[in-house]
Amino acid sequence: MAEGLVADVGASHTRLALTLDGALIPGSVQRYVNPEFAGLLPMLVRYLAGRGARPNAICAGVAGPVRAGTAQLTNLDWFIDGAEIVRATGAAEVHLINDLQAQGYALEDLDPQSVTPIFAGHPDPDGPRMVMGLGTGSNIAVVHRVGADLLVPPAEAGHSGLPYLGDAANAVISVLGTEVPHRPYEALLSGSGLTRLHRLRSGVTLTAPEILGQAAQGEAECSETLTLFLEILGAVMGNLALTHMAT
Repeated sequence: MAEGLVADVGASHTRLALTLDGALIPGSVQRYVNPEFAGLLPMLVRYLAGRGARPNAICAGVAGPVRAGTAQLTNLDWFIDGAEIVRATGAAEVHLINDLQAQGYALEDLDPQSVTPIFAGHPDPDGPRMVMGLGTGSNIAVVHRVGADLLVPPAEAGHSGLPYLGDAANAVISVLGTEVPHRPYEALLSGSGLTRLHRLRSGVTLTAPEILGQAAQGEAECSETLTLFLEILGAVMGNLALTHMAT
């Protein structure tokens, strides 16, 4: 039997879990706060030592671009070297992939009960699909079916520029340019982006959970911020859906 380790490495948190013959081992998922570690490797070493595990293979989905077996996280000063992980853990294989690639490949295994339709439609299951992650930053990946396999190209779409929208959104995006000159999607479409969006339009700084909680209670300013957030999100995803003919 082949034991593996899988990692979901974000900018703020990382989740680790063990697998056996490709299936997740129940109870093995553990979540860590990234700032408590100098990098991914010491986190892996602690996790494996605590579990007494020696995996044959390790696969990590990381929130940043992957090149030649290494990765640089976009919103955290972590550089990850697959060869260094091999030497430290004894794993025969270490694979690094972009976090949104990992989510794209996982769509085939998604429980239909985990899906909440927003609008009724007639999807073409053989057409391209698109997945977006909203966290500390944001990214979008496109999932293509090629015969019996899936192809998910890596992407860092969250750093693409925001589009031209309506007056309210354009006013915020214009001011955003004084803080982040290239006005990327994730500067507004992320957890910290929701905080920034609220501050730019209201002058008040609240965390994303505070904004969501107050909006749910009907507070006007937070509700307007959330409405504008969704307007920008819809425009960005709509443009990308047209670009990639997502069905």
